[in-house]
Amino acid sequence: SVTASGAITDSGTLAITGTTAINAGANNITINNGSGTFGTLEIIGNNVIVSENAATDIGASTIAGDASFTSTGNVTDSGTIAITGTTTINVGGNNITLNNGDGTYGTLQLLGNDVTVDENAATDIGTSSVGGTLNIDSAGNITDSGTITVAGTTTINAGANNITLTDGDGTFGTLELTGNDVTITENAATDIGASIIANTLAITSAGNITDSGTIAAASTVTLNAGSNNITIDNGDGTFG
Repeated sequence: SVTASGAITDSGTLAITGTTAINAGANNITINNGSGTFGTLEIIGNNVIVSENAATDIGASTIAGDASFTSTGNVTDSGTIAITGTTTINVGGNNITLNNGDGTYGTLQLLGNDVTVDENAATDIGTSSVGGTLNIDSAGNITDSGTITVAGTTTINAGANNITLTDGDGTFGTLELTGNDVTITENAATDIGASIIANTLAITSAGNITDSGTIAAASTVTLNAGSNNITIDNGDGTFG
């Protein structure tokens, strides 16, 4: 456990087996030697940068500014994470699983394979590249503020709230959507999987629009494929 009245940095390799608790108050934490291993991280600070040469587990943490985690393994959470600014997580070809359920992350910037995030607030997704699947579960509206690239299935659950992914350059694989008013702009062909839309659905696509699951939309469904084709023939869909 380290508590300091100033910034906390590293100038050598740290190898910690158990919990690493770091409290810098309103100051910054920069642990980026790159070879360190930390067990479970519990962090209090302003702007936080951590690089770990192993899988990374984040315990109960409060970060007033931005947080950046770079890991050579999976990134998981074992406690409630509260981040006010941008949360950047880079695991390369590994997985990100933040599903404690009580976490809040500011804007998420994600680089990984299979990514699962549950947020107890509105969710904003910044520039992100996901090699496998993306699963976002939010207690509020879900928006994008950067280009999202997903190779596999994108599952977005906003409950009774709205989903607005209109950056325009995003690509989402197959979309599975649960929300109220849902607006998607995709810079590729668009495939809609099993989705439940309580109100309106608006899809704008740079390619063909297809369905690979049952779509249930209670109100108006607006599909714009430009000069491309629209084929919604699952057979079980309902469209307002």
